[in-house]
Amino acid sequence: MILKSKFQKGPNGNMYCNRITWTLNLDGSVTQRWEITNENEDLLSVAFIGIYRKKNIIGYNQSLFNFRWKLRTSI
Repeated sequence: MILKSKFQKGPNGNMYCNRITWTLNLDGSVTQRWEITNENEDLLSVAFIGIYRKKNIIGYNQSLFNFRWKLRTSI
């Protein structure tokens, strides 16, 4: 998925836009890349690169279940 801002004037008077791309990786994670481009779509700089992974919720829920089970059986 790609999200682009409208072109805006930078401090030096040149026009630029933000382009953020999210890419699904083979392992299920998602890479986000935030680029700054000029009017010709030339890359001026990369502002951010990040990788997002799902949190292990199963382990968390199992621990919570065990805690609740111990609490109920001790009353």
